[in-house]
This record gives sequence, structure tokens and C-alpha cells, in this order.
Amino acid sequence: MHPFGGEREHRDGRLRERHGSATAPADYLATNGTLTFGPGEASKQIVVQVVGDNAVEANETFSVNLANPTNASIARSGFGLGTITNND
Repeated sequence: MHPFGGEREHRDGRLRERHGSATAPADYLATNGTLTFGPGEASKQIVVQVVGDNAVEANETFSVNLANPTNASIARSGFGLGTITNND
């Protein structure tokens, strides 16, 4: 995120996950909320809880979108892609 008004302000953005080939709650636990960036922070890591099963299946994907920034603009598209790899 790019700050408005200088590096000293906190910045927020709405976080939302969307289905790809993976679906919640069968493959992962969906999360939405607000992601807060402190002064000087330009990126954040999020954790998505995967739901395990014993089925042999192809890798599956989901997306994460960051939108509606406060005190900032979103660099690039605000879109991230996650892949759940098969472990069976």
C-alpha cells in the first residue's frame, strides 16, 4: 500500500478471500476483515488455514483481495493468489 499524508499514519484495507478451484469451508477456512499496516510497512503476510482430507486431488487455488484503503492507495491490483498443494 502507498501512504497518503506521510509515513507516520496507520493504513487499513479490507481483506477478502474468494474461491478459485478451492472452496471454503471444504478446502480452507475463509477469512475477511481489516488488514492494518503500521507506519513504514508496505506489505503484510496473511495465514490461511487449510482443511486437510485424504482425497487425492489436483492442487487448488483461491484468491485474496485487498480493497477500500484508508489513508493509502493499493499498489498494483491488490490481488494475491494462493495454492493449496495436494499432500495425499
